[in-house]
Amino acid sequence: MKNRLTTAQEKIRQNLDFKNRITGMISHEIRSPLSIIGLYSKKARANVKDEELKETFKSIEFTTNSLLLLSNQILEYSKEDTHQLVLKCKKVHLKDELNHILSSMSSLAEAKGNQLQIESNLKSDSVVYTDVAKIHQLFYNIIGNANKFTDKGWIKVALDFKPISGFENNLAVIISDNGVGISENDLKNIFESYYQGTVSEKVTNLGVGLGLNICKEIVELFDGEITVTSEQGKGTHVTFNLILTQV
Repeated sequence: MKNRLTTAQEKIRQNLDFKNRITGMISHEIRSPLSIIGLYSKKARANVKDEELKETFKSIEFTTNSLLLLSNQILEYSKEDTHQLVLKCKKVHLKDELNHILSSMSSLAEAKGNQLQIESNLKSDSVVYTDVAKIHQLFYNIIGNANKFTDKGWIKVALDFKPISGFENNLAVIISDNGVGISENDLKNIFESYYQGTVSEKVTNLGVGLGLNICKEIVELFDGEITVTSEQGKGTHVTFNLILTQV
């Protein structure tokens, strides 16, 4: 019995090691093509005069940089035995960063016939000390989900930024859509790893069901909370908040 248990534990360890190696390899190898895309986009932007086209190339550069940030996170995560998420903070102009994220997501939404609507009270001097890669991850996951389950509709992003002390701010975010919605039963398990629930047969490219589980972990790292409310056929509302250190 003891030998069988030891063999099983060794098999599990080997499987985890293999998965970590594959994850690390993919995230490492993807960085080079992303860097090349960013460089070509920067060169192309420098050689065009049309302002709208310049903005398109800027969005491509920003999106590739965001993917580089995420691939670096995956690479670091695959190397850690504990697999614990941690914040890696730097000074960030929050309004500019979120505007870039939402601009790139707006193009994604438009490609599916959806309209991204934004309400924000952020000011240009909102400078915080935070983990920008994880903020990217949050918005890409949640808006990406809304876009995936909405067709020729709308996605609304409401941002409310308020000071809560002399050195901390609260960023409250509501991301809503008028897509297919989520059943009451599925809502109970929405934050479980690998859970996909019952979805429309028309929805493709579901992924592996890790998005909201990781989002919950990230939000809690920021000492915030995340909730999801929804009704089938009427859309979904994702609400979360992040506590951000004032610079």
